[in-house]
Amino acid sequence: MQNRLYVGNLARDVAASTLQELFEPYGFVMDVKLAASDKAGVSLGHAWVTMATDEAAMAAARALDGTRLHGVAVKVEPAPVESGRAS
Repeated sequence: MQNRLYVGNLARDVAASTLQELFEPYGFVMDVKLAASDKAGVSLGHAWVTMATDEAAMAAARALDGTRLHGVAVKVEPAPVESGRAS
């Protein structure tokens, strides 16, 4: 496993700060990147969360996968190695 997680099926109004707060109980959150459209900056419904350790990421993924956030069950899983790396 790795310390970077893919978070999918997000409601469009979920903010990075909301994800930070959701993941913090499982360990230090190093980074949250919400995917947004280039044109309007509208959320694309997924994000990447980088935890400080693999162990924290594993704990967060186990605990949060399927959690309802803003009325929607989110998917939390290890991110593909190159996923979300582009700025």
